[in-house]
Amino acid sequence: MGHDLSKGQAADGGHVTRAVEVTLDPSPSQERWLRSYVGSMRVAYNWALEQVADNLHVRRDERARGVPEGELTPALSWSRASLTAAWREVRDEVHPWHRDVSVHAFRTGLDNAALALKNFSESRTGKRRGAKVGFPRFKNRHCRQAVTFVEFADGVDHRHWINPDTRTHVRLMLPRRAGEGTWERHHTRPRSQQAAGRDRRSEVAWLHTHQPDVVREVWRLCESGRAKVQALTIKHEGGRWKGRVPPAPARRLDPAAQPGRARKASRRHGRCRRRPEAPGHVGPAGAGADRRARPRSKPARARPTPGPAAAARPGHRSLREGLEEPGKLLRRRAKLYGKIVATRNLYLHELSRRLAGGFDVICIEDLNVAGMARRKGLRNGRSVAEASMGELTRQLDYKTTDRSARLVRVGRFYPSSQTCSQCGTRTKLALWQRVYDCDHCGLTLDRDVNAARNIRAEGQRLLREQQLDVASIRGETQNGEPRLGETEPVPQAPGGHGSSEAATDPAATPEVAA
Repeated sequence: MGHDLSKGQAADGGHVTRAVEVTLDPSPSQERWLRSYVGSMRVAYNWALEQVADNLHVRRDERARGVPEGELTPALSWSRASLTAAWREVRDEVHPWHRDVSVHAFRTGLDNAALALKNFSESRTGKRRGAKVGFPRFKNRHCRQAVTFVEFADGVDHRHWINPDTRTHVRLMLPRRAGEGTWERHHTRPRSQQAAGRDRRSEVAWLHTHQPDVVREVWRLCESGRAKVQALTIKHEGGRWKGRVPPAPARRLDPAAQPGRARKASRRHGRCRRRPEAPGHVGPAGAGADRRARPRSKPARARPTPGPAAAARPGHRSLREGLEEPGKLLRRRAKLYGKIVATRNLYLHELSRRLAGGFDVICIEDLNVAGMARRKGLRNGRSVAEASMGELTRQLDYKTTDRSARLVRVGRFYPSSQTCSQCGTRTKLALWQRVYDCDHCGLTLDRDVNAARNIRAEGQRLLREQQLDVASIRGETQNGEPRLGETEPVPQAPGGHGSSEAATDPAATPEVAA
């Protein structure tokens, strides 16, 4: 579920859309509905890609035969509206069963196909930055499975998406024009065992969640007008069904409104005295390393369980005995990876929450994480990916905004590891050298600690320059007195300080984390 937060506003004054995930607990009949939805999403996605690929292939063959450009087969539009219109024209002939599935499944597939084709087109023409994007691949049942439900009717609010009676269930959108046979096929119990006079749709329309407190918090936010439900996305990830639900807004620490509270938090945490260790959930030291290696190599050579003919011969031992079914191994591996991802996310959220809530200024280095993972000869791609530095930066970006803190990014070309944090001397170090020894001042320090001190100093310098840019609206002379964060001088009080001294008062200096 996406939502609008009245307190969390973007830089342009608009609302901020965010979402969190809750684990769902569907019944067998609800799981069959969900699997039919994600299968229909793949059908619509693959159909759109097939139409575009055929059109490109025909035009390529015509150009190879020398057909003039004006006489080529008309190009197929890749926009969402064009693909949707083309799908509606042929869906009754190509997929006559589409009425038995919610229309949101097909809409999600077409939207994903249009977005993938747009990225491919912009990457080919140079409008998209970054690595080149190839033609989208067709989806199978092992790809990402997700369906987004959107209700555009007037008057739809959170009571439509969350069960008002329990406030712990989220809605499962059901097809409006499904036939009677569809309900019999998807329902768990036969008609004779169902309660008399009860609508069978109501039995599968609400999905139970494993985090009822989160859903209740969403209900309270919507009731108070601080959030608004926009959509619900249900996906199958890590061997479990999950739903994206709007979260509670983060606590905002406003130094202007609550100066004592903000300074108290900074003084309580102070500087980072202890360096956070790398999580290592997947690496050699990770908890899931041994278990992850076993199911990884088995699915390719796994075979189905031997049939009754092999079991009837007690003296014969088949080569297939002792091997699990490929489907079971894939499900085991998906659940294991799901636990690893959940553990990593829990660690990152805890670290980012502690940093954003405990410091007024956080200085980080803008690293090229993708380039570090692909660097030849190092073989540390898994360790770099496991650290999730890009995800940590993303979390710090919005959490510092919620808590009225500052996030300063130091350029990736700044020599933080090659500069002495005490005297500023540059010393070339190889990557395997983990201790910084300065020949000029004799400083001996851990390489990472030395880099962190340099990043903190550079971040403070950049922050002062930003404040000077704001303060220099009227323009100052080269020898003028810098007034940090002020456009007018502070009047001299009896026994008081001037503007520069007031701005550099140690009691007003914010704590900084590197």
